[in-house]
Amino acid sequence: MKHLMFLMVAMSFVACGGNDSSGGADDKAKDGSAPTLVGKGDAPSLSVTEAGSLDLVAGATISAEGTWDGSHAPAWRVNSYGGTTLRIGLTSTDGLADAYVIVDGPVPDAMTTIIGFNDDGYDDSFDSLLEITLEAPGAYRLIAGTWGMVKNAAEEVGPFRMDVECTDKCARPVVTLQQLVQTLQSQMPAEQAAGLIEGAVAGFFGELDAATTQLITGQMQQWLAVIGSDPEPQVPKVGLGLTSKAQGLG
Repeated sequence: MKHLMFLMVAMSFVACGGNDSSGGADDKAKDGSAPTLVGKGDAPSLSVTEAGSLDLVAGATISAEGTWDGSHAPAWRVNSYGGTTLRIGLTSTDGLADAYVIVDGPVPDAMTTIIGFNDDGYDDSFDSLLEITLEAPGAYRLIAGTWGMVKNAAEEVGPFRMDVECTDKCARPVVTLQQLVQTLQSQMPAEQAAGLIEGAVAGFFGELDAATTQLITGQMQQWLAVIGSDPEPQVPKVGLGLTSKAQGLG
């Protein structure tokens, strides 16, 4: 009977110990609510320090390194060109801190407005991994924090590395002259385009007689037609005699 009672007490002790969830860097059952940055509400907030900017390159991983001081989270700015997609990894390089990556913006208008965050993005570690699309054009901040700093739970310090890979819309869109002309042609009635050309001719050459204005305007309309239909247009220049006469030089 004594042996049975001892066994029951031992089992009860083990069961109570198994439910312990005191927290800390080794506890996965952490507060998963959104973090709060300085200047937003009365909740515990994270102080952010600007560390520089990162130039995105399609298909390449750009890295930034730093050291957590326990109170300030470094942030790097990146540009979105509308729909820019990033894969952000934040790693404690000595393995002693619990990385926590945050993205806010666009700045300055939406600074401290958090659009994405991640605590433990990998299955086997406390490193962060966040895949996010920056829908609006503008500058955003990639903030390298720790769980302790974000939740005011612990003063975590140590070295870290942030790896940023851009997977979509990583550069400013380039519009060719042909694309520009085709867009104008598709959105502007022919009469309006003719009026715009006439206004440009008058503004550049000054007052011209009707015949000269008609000649130059007609030539420019022909150029626009060529540019809009030919991927590699060969655009002729205005004859020297015509331009000289238009500018009062001959």
